[in-house]
Amino acid sequence: MALIVEDGTGLALADSYISAANCVAYLDKVAANGALNAFTVAALALQEPALRNATRFLDAELATLFRGVRLNGTMALQWPRSGAITNDNYAVDAASVPALVLNATCELGLRYVADTTGHVTSRLLPDVTTQGTIQRKKNKIGPLEQEIAYMGGASQKKLFSLALAILRPLLWPPGRVVLA
Repeated sequence: MALIVEDGTGLALADSYISAANCVAYLDKVAANGALNAFTVAALALQEPALRNATRFLDAELATLFRGVRLNGTMALQWPRSGAITNDNYAVDAASVPALVLNATCELGLRYVADTTGHVTSRLLPDVTTQGTIQRKKNKIGPLEQEIAYMGGASQKKLFSLALAILRPLLWPPGRVVLA
């Protein structure tokens, strides 16, 4: 199924912030010395689901942190938004998806294609089956004893540092409560 790319009007059926062709152009531009990467050499049949899932990830993880409000209640995605202002007080155009969102979507699309583990619909945000990184594990045979110690609150959730850093100007600071 072909991507339906958000065009800045708040489409009800959009499922990606950026087209595969535009993502390839971005990733080619930022690649070191024109190096190929997993996304740019992948078939369109893999690029499009990668961008669809990257968009889903951004919206699922950051919806409550994005500045501004969605243009309307029927739009499928979190962008475009009205009233969004960057951390350094620049207004974000309400008739388009910010370049920062497009770039972060590409970075996540690349990571989706490069990581072949997990289910194809949850590769970026997999279900967590363990409580954290095991620090110490002790087994005793008689009379049957098992002890598992986890590192201090370590999470199994993936952290995509570059994508989050790209988006930081469009996000409310953590812990800040914003009343409309």
